[in-house]
Amino acid sequence: MHPAYWWGFGVYAGVFLLSLALAYSPFGIGMTEQLIAGTPGAERPMEAFLPPGFTM
Repeated sequence: MHPAYWWGFGVYAGVFLLSLALAYSPFGIGMTEQLIAGTPGAERPMEAFLPPGFTM
């Protein structure tokens, strides 16, 4: 495989992991709360959830 493939995959994986670390950090949560303040979405919990009665 060409070395650029591995570099591209490494950059992609690094950015993905960095985005997860930022999103779940206190800073990321605070930024999200500030962004949605005053909107209907602010009334909902930020944790992921499935609707009642949902089955897979």
